[in-house]
Amino acid sequence: MVIIASFPAFSFCRYRRFAIRIVLCLLISAAGVLTLWSGKQTSQLVFAQPSREVAASLNLTVRDSMTGVAVPSDLSSRNKDRLQKFATNVDGSLTYQLSDGRNDLEIHAVGYTDLTTHFEVDSQSVKNITVWVDPLEFPTELRPEVIASKIRSGQALLHGHVFDSMTRQPVSGAHVYLECAGVEAETNNRGYFLLYAPAPSINPTQELPSLDTLVVRSEGFKAYRRAHVTIAEGATHFIIDMNPGEGFVEIDDTHKLRLSPEQLKNTQTDLLPETKEVSPNNLDQRAGVVQPSSLTIPTSIRVGSNCPSKTTCTTFNVYSLDTYVKNGLDDEWFSSWNAESLKAGAIAYRSYGVYYVYHPLSANYDICNTTSCQVNDPTDSATSTRNAVDNTAGMIVTDSSGNNPFFAEYAAENNDSACTDGFTGSPSANWSCLSDPVDAGQTFNGHGRGMCQWGTQRWAVNQSKDYVWIVNHYYNDNGNPNGARSGVLQPQATPTPTPKSTTNGKIAFSSGSSIYTINVDGTGQVRLDSDGNNRSPSWSPDGSRIAFTRQGPQDSTNFIYVMNADGSGLQRISTATSGDVDPTWSSDGSKIAFQSNVGTNAEIFVMNADGSNRINLTNNPALDLGAKWSPDGSKIAFVSTRDFPGISGDVTRGFEIYVMNADGSNPIRLTINSFSDSNPSWSPDSAKLTFDTNRDGNFEVYVMNADGSGQVSLSNNPSSDFDPAWSPDGNKIAFLSFRDSVFNVPQEIYVMNSDGSNQTRITNSSLDEKQLAWQPLPSTPSPTPTPTPTPTPTPTPTPLTINISGRVTDYKGNGVPDITMTFTRENLGVIVDTRTTQTDTNGNYSSGEMPCANTTKVVPSKGDSKFSPLSYIFVSSRGCVSGPQTADFVLLPPVVISQVYAAGGESGATYRNDFIELFNRGDATIDLTGWSVQYASDVGTTWQRTNLNSATLLPGQHYLVQEAAGGTNGSDLPTADAFGGISMSSTGGKVVLLTNNTLLAAGSCPFSFSEVDFVGYGTSATCFRGPSPAPAPSATTTLRRSTDGCVDTDNNSADFALGAPNPRNRQATVTPCTASIQFSSAAYSVSEGSLQVTLNVTRSGSTSGVPTVNYTTSDSAGAQNCNVFNGNASSRCDYIASIGTLSFAPGESSKSISILIINDSYAEGPENLSVGLSSPTGANLGATATATVTINDNDTSTGANPIDQAGFFVTEHYYDFLNRQPDASGLAFWTNEITSCGADQQCIEVKRINVSAAYSLGGLLPFD
Repeated sequence: MVIIASFPAFSFCRYRRFAIRIVLCLLISAAGVLTLWSGKQTSQLVFAQPSREVAASLNLTVRDSMTGVAVPSDLSSRNKDRLQKFATNVDGSLTYQLSDGRNDLEIHAVGYTDLTTHFEVDSQSVKNITVWVDPLEFPTELRPEVIASKIRSGQALLHGHVFDSMTRQPVSGAHVYLECAGVEAETNNRGYFLLYAPAPSINPTQELPSLDTLVVRSEGFKAYRRAHVTIAEGATHFIIDMNPGEGFVEIDDTHKLRLSPEQLKNTQTDLLPETKEVSPNNLDQRAGVVQPSSLTIPTSIRVGSNCPSKTTCTTFNVYSLDTYVKNGLDDEWFSSWNAESLKAGAIAYRSYGVYYVYHPLSANYDICNTTSCQVNDPTDSATSTRNAVDNTAGMIVTDSSGNNPFFAEYAAENNDSACTDGFTGSPSANWSCLSDPVDAGQTFNGHGRGMCQWGTQRWAVNQSKDYVWIVNHYYNDNGNPNGARSGVLQPQATPTPTPKSTTNGKIAFSSGSSIYTINVDGTGQVRLDSDGNNRSPSWSPDGSRIAFTRQGPQDSTNFIYVMNADGSGLQRISTATSGDVDPTWSSDGSKIAFQSNVGTNAEIFVMNADGSNRINLTNNPALDLGAKWSPDGSKIAFVSTRDFPGISGDVTRGFEIYVMNADGSNPIRLTINSFSDSNPSWSPDSAKLTFDTNRDGNFEVYVMNADGSGQVSLSNNPSSDFDPAWSPDGNKIAFLSFRDSVFNVPQEIYVMNSDGSNQTRITNSSLDEKQLAWQPLPSTPSPTPTPTPTPTPTPTPTPLTINISGRVTDYKGNGVPDITMTFTRENLGVIVDTRTTQTDTNGNYSSGEMPCANTTKVVPSKGDSKFSPLSYIFVSSRGCVSGPQTADFVLLPPVVISQVYAAGGESGATYRNDFIELFNRGDATIDLTGWSVQYASDVGTTWQRTNLNSATLLPGQHYLVQEAAGGTNGSDLPTADAFGGISMSSTGGKVVLLTNNTLLAAGSCPFSFSEVDFVGYGTSATCFRGPSPAPAPSATTTLRRSTDGCVDTDNNSADFALGAPNPRNRQATVTPCTASIQFSSAAYSVSEGSLQVTLNVTRSGSTSGVPTVNYTTSDSAGAQNCNVFNGNASSRCDYIASIGTLSFAPGESSKSISILIINDSYAEGPENLSVGLSSPTGANLGATATATVTINDNDTSTGANPIDQAGFFVTEHYYDFLNRQPDASGLAFWTNEITSCGADQQCIEVKRINVSAAYSLGGLLPFD
C-alpha cells in the first residue's frame, strides 16, 4: 500500500544521506542519573493503629504505563486480617502508613486494568513506589494504526510525552531536538511531541544503528539530555519528566554499546559485568523461594531502581509483566533488529523476569533494573519491541518439567573459539558449550551461557529462522546428559471469555413529555425526569444507562441525552442543531445510531457514545428513520420511504423496513407490500425482527426472520397494536395497543409471549404510553474450564474494510472542531462512494468502517481555509486498501504574503529597502510569536531567514518586514514591524512564511509542515505554487495579492499582479475581509392565502468566503387559543415556525428564507411575526438582523374549522412533519385516502388516524 500526502504543487527535496554509518553524539557528565519516578506528595492519609506497630511510610504514585500521565486511583491494602482503602490525589499520589509484615496492595483506576502487588515490611523506613497501570484503550496518538501510518521509510520516528516531575502535569511549548540530526519539535498542550530523523542504512548483522542525543528544554526546568538514543527506522516513544530548576539532567543509554562489535572483538567472556547468581542455595533450578506444582505466569512484577547493588535498591516500580518486558526489551535488544530476533528476545526477557518473581532479590522487589539483572527503563519503548512482546504474549521458557521458571540468561556474544564448557555461579552450573556458526567467515562462537543476542539476529537475518527455532536452539541440554540446561518453550493459555447472557429488567417508555420505567408485571412505575420534552428511550447494552431524545428548557431543538437507569447523571451528548432523535446503542455500548435532519430530509447517523464522530450512514434522498441496532452489532434495521409517493413515483407503497451493515453499506429491503411497515425490534440472538404493519386494515405486531422471510402476525386483534420491543431473554414482546381505548385514546402497554400468546395489559393511564425499550440485566455466567493452550496462533484474516481516523489541529497543536472530512473511494478510477464526517471538539475524526477500495482519498474542508497536507490518498497496487489508517492535518492560519518588493534602493526605486508585507485575511487574531519569513533566489538552494517580532495580528491587519537596502535611491519605508538584512532579487526569487524560525533545509523547493504561505516569482523560479510563478516586480512595481490580500488559491500567477508598492505596517488602517450579512428589508408583507412568504438575506463586502448564519422565527402570541386576536401571529395557528442555517457559496451574494403560512378561517386582521439572524461564521451581522413579517388576513368573517377539510388536514401534516408545501401526487394520494370514505364518519376517523400515523413516521417523532 502507498500513502500519498497531497501538498500544494511544488517539488520536494530529499534528505541527504549520512556519510558515516554509526553516529555517536556523546554528552559526558558527572551529574549522575536522574530518578524519574518519585514525585512530590501533596497529601497524607493515616489510619490510627493502636494495636499494631507502624513500620513504614509508603509514598505511592500511579501513572499511565503508555503516556506517563498521572492516574487518580483507588487503593486497597491488606495486612493480615486488616483491610484499608484509600484514594489517591488527582495527581495519582498518596502517602500512607504500612503495617509490619506483608502488605498486599490492589490498585484500581477507571479505564485501566487492575494491578496487584505486595511489599514486606520489617523495619522503620520510607518506601517510594510508582505503579504503572495499563490503559484499556490506546491513547489516540499511540494507537498502533496511528503509529504505523506515521512511520516513514529510512526515517526514525521519535515521539513522546513531557511532564513536570513535581505536578505530573504536561509541559507544553517545550523545545525538543536531536543534537546530531539537527531536527526539532515542540510539545503541544498535552505535552506531546513528534520528530523525524534520517536513519542511515547499516549491515544489520555486523553494525549497530546510529545513536544520537535527545535534548528537551523548557523555561523553569532543568534541561533533559538523553545520550545514546537509538536512531533506527521505526518508532520510539519517550516519557520525560522535567525537574524544576537550572542546569541539566543527564540520562545515558551507554549500556547499548555493550553490543558493539568493536567491544566484542577478542573478548573471551561474556560482557555482563558480574555473574548472575541469586543465592548459593539456588544452584539447582528446582530449588527456590517458591516451589509451585504447576507454573502460573505472574501478572505483575516489582522492579528495584536506584540500586548501588542489585540487592540494595531504594525505589521501586510495579508493572504488569508484559509492560515490564515492553519497557526493557529495547534496552537489551536493538529495536531495529529482525522481528524474529526481537520475539526470541522477548521470550528470554520475560522468562528471566518470571524467574526472579519466583526467586525475588528482596522482600520489596523481585528484580533490579540495571545490568546486574536486566536493564529496564520505563521512559522509552519502541513500537517494534512492543509488537514482539504482544506477538509472544504469555510465552516463557520453563525447565523440562514445565513446573518451574527457567533461568533464561543471555549474553551479547561470548566469542569463545575454544568452546569450553560453561560458566559457574548461575542457577544451573556447568552449562555445556554450544558451537554456533552464526555468520559466514566468523569464528565459531561458544555460548556457554544461554542465548546469544547477536546470534538471534544472525540466525533470523542470514538463515531465516523463526523465534521458536531460535529459542529452542539456545535453551536446551545440547546433547549433554549431565547438563542441567534444559529449557522448554511454554505458551500460557488465554481463557476463552464466557458469553454474556441477560435477564429481563424494567420496561422504559415515554408518556406525555416524560420517561418512565415499570416492572413487567405493571408495578413500580417511576418517572425519571423532571422537566423538558423527553421521549424515545433506549437502554445501554449493560442496562445501566438510557439514551433518549430531549428538548430541555434551554434547548432550541431535539438532542440526544444520556442518563443513568435511575434518572441521575443527565448529560447531553449530541450538539448539532439539526434535530437528533430516536437513539439506539451498539452492542458494545461504544456507539449510538440515531435519526437527524439533513435539510428537510431525515437520515440515519452514528456517533461515538460521547457524541464525537458523527457519520451519515444512509445518505439517501428518501426519509430514513427508526434505527435499531442488532444485538450482535453487525446490522442496523430502519424504516425508509424509498418507495414513498414523491420519491419513487409509486403511490401504492408506504414505509418499508430495511437492514444495512453497521457501517451503512449494503441496505436490503425486508418488507415489500402496499402498506406501511415500521418500528422494527431485534430478537436477542439477532435472528428475527418484530415490527408493526397496517396490512390487515389496522396495525398489528408481526415477526419475521432477519432476512425478511416468514412474516407472521402475532397480536391478531381488531384494534391497532404497534411499537413492539423484544425482551432481553427472547421469551416476551412488549407492545402498545388501542384495544382498551375510546377513539384510540389512550394507548396502553401490553406484554405477550414471543409466539403471541398470553397477551396481558400492564398499564392503565389517561396518557398515551409510547416508544418502548426493555432493559437488559447481565446474568452471572457459569465458569468454564480453561482451554488447552495452542502454541501457534491462528493468523487473523486481512480485513475487508478501511477505517481512516486522525486529528486536525491548528498551527499550535490544538484540536480544531467542525472540520468537514470527505472520504472518496475509487476502484480503477471510478468513484464508488463518498461520505463525510465532522471533527469533534478535540479535532479527532473517524470515517467508520468503509468497504475497501484500491484508492481512498480523505480531504479536510471548512470554508476557504487551507490545510497541510491538502489530502491523503491511500493506494494499493493489489486492488484493496484495508484496515485502520491514519491521516492527520494542520489547519493553516489565514495569514498571507500580500506584497513582495525586491528592488529597493535600485535606480528609480520607489523605496530604499526591500520589503515583505503580511496580511491577516481571516476573522480571528493570529499570534506571530516565533514565526519567520525566509528567502532564496530563483534557482538557489540556500535559504536566508528573518525572524518576526512577537506580535498579534488582528483580522484585516498588516505586518511589514523590512529587508536590505539595495542602494540609496527611494524613500524610507514606514516603520517596520520586523527588520532583516536579506537582499532580494527583483528578477526572481522565492519567499516562504513559516510558523517557526527553523532555517529551511538546503534545497530549491524544501517542504515544511510549518509553512503558511509560499510565493515564487520570476520566470526562472524553481519553486512556486500553482502552474506557474508570479511575475517579477521592478523598481516601481511590487507583487500585490488580488482583492487586497483577501484571496488565496495557492496559485501564484493568478493570486498576484504587479502594482504600485504600498507598504503597510500594523499601524495602517485595518481592512477585514469578512463580509456583512443582513436582511434586504426590515419589513415584509404577505397575504394569508399566499401560503408562504420569502425573505431575502444579502451578503455585502467580500464574497470569496463561505459564511453561514442561523435564522429563526419568533412571536409573542404564546400559547393563546387561535380564536384570540391581538395582532401577534402565532406559530401554532398562523404560520409554521422555521429554524435553520444559510450557507453562502463563494461568489454568492443572496439567499432566501421561506416561511409557510397557514390559511385559516378566522377573521383576525393583520398579524405580525419576527425573523432573526444570529451566530454568523465567516461574516458579521449587518444592521438589519431582524425582519418583521405582516400576514394580511383574507377572511371577512370567521368560518368553520378548516381542519375538518381533508385537503387542509393533509396539508397541515406536510407542514407539521415535513416542513414543506405538499407535492401534488402526495397530496392527492393522502386526500383520497380520506375522501374515498364518502360520508362514512367511522371510516373517515380511521383514515385520518392512519394518515397521521404515516406522517408521524415520516417526521422526527414516530407515533409521537
